Amino acid sequence: MVADQLATNSFVPGDRVVKASHDEPDEAIVVACRDGASSDSVSVVYTGQLEVDGISPEKLASHCEDEGIRQYSYSPADLEWAD
Repeated sequence: MVADQLATNSFVPGDRVVKASHDEPDEAIVVACRDGASSDSVSVVYTGQLEVDGISPEKLASHCEDEGIRQYSYSPADLEWAD
């Protein structure tokens, strides 16, 4: 695979991330990723919003929707892996 074919978004659902520009960033979990010519974005939910631990990555989006938990979208460049 050549460099220009590599995905610009290296996050996958279930990854734990922080928004790098925040002074004291809260940990978030990646819910979904969208790669495309017009929009690369990562949807996250902050861990403090979740009342249940251990939700499998493939069920996070539906859990958030069912429970009315707000998701936030960021550019992949704005996020870093959590420690």
